[in-house]
Order: sequence, then structure tokens, then C-alpha cells
Amino acid sequence: MNWAHGWTGLQHQDWRYGNLQRQLGALYWPVSFSGIHLMPTLLVFLGCLPLYFVVAAPSAPLNPLDGLAVGVAVAAIWIETQADLELHRFRRQRESARDVLTTGVWRWCRHPNYLGEIGFWLALALFAGAAGVASVWAYAGVLAMLVLFEFISIPMIEKKLVEAKPEYRAYCQRTFRLLPFSALRN
Repeated sequence: MNWAHGWTGLQHQDWRYGNLQRQLGALYWPVSFSGIHLMPTLLVFLGCLPLYFVVAAPSAPLNPLDGLAVGVAVAAIWIETQADLELHRFRRQRESARDVLTTGVWRWCRHPNYLGEIGFWLALALFAGAAGVASVWAYAGVLAMLVLFEFISIPMIEKKLVEAKPEYRAYCQRTFRLLPFSALRN
């Protein structure tokens, strides 16, 4: 959903890539190839492995874990879509670029869009579990996505937001980082 609102054409470049290019200089191209192109492709491959296991598994009747997987997938897609719609509406209506979105799903956690995406990958892993798949590879994707968001994407965006928005630090103190019901806020 985000790309549909923010993509301005083939010349469009995500702000993170420009930052990396400025920080890394001549090392940008090897980092770009491995970190921006190759690594995300491998992560999506890992995330989709449960689909292979589900298709390759012997046919089995639907079970409660299938129902849970469907519920998680629907909830994840709704959360991510709602977060993106609220963010784009907020950006159009805010008074200043320094304003912080703290309403809607953004009051639950600081990164509901990422939470929705992780939930989607979790749903795929749950489908593999419902099919009786015991291979660790069926679950590696959701773990890799969680690591990506927790240790790379979220710290990168939060550093930018803390620097650009004075009120963001206070928002961090009162709002969960990713999981709305976890004990940790930061």
C-alpha cells in the first residue's frame, strides 16, 4: 500500500538509500547489492518457504491452526493497511512535518505497519504448522523478518524520527515500540 502513495516513478529513491550512500561513499555499491537487494530477496524467500512446505505436504483436513493462520493473516493485512492509510491521511493533513501521528492504530504501537507485516509472515508459518510441517525452515522466515524489523528497520527510522520530531521522544515513552501488549516500550 505504501508504494502506491509514495512512489513517484522510476527516479524515486527511498530516503534510507540516500543516507547510506552519503555515509558509505565508495562502499555504497557493494553494500547496496548485498544489503538492499540480495538480503531482502533472501528474506522474502525464507518468508515464503512455508508456502512450499504447505503445497508439498500430504493433503490434510483443515484444523483449528488453519483457522488461527487465517485470522492472523486477515488481522495483519488489516493492521498494515490501516496503518498506511492513517499515515498518508496524517501526512496530507498535518500542520507541520514535525508533528507526530499518535492516533488510530498508531496509539497501539509506534510501528503498526511493521507489526502487520510481521503478522503476515507469521500467518504463513502458522499455515505450515497447520499442515504438520516440523522443518525449522518453515519458521525461519518469520524469525528473520522479526530480526530485520527489530534490529535494522525500526532503529533506523526511530533515529531519524527522534532527530526530526521533538515530540517523538515523548511518544516513545508512552507507546509500545512494536508489540502493543508487551512489557517493553523501547
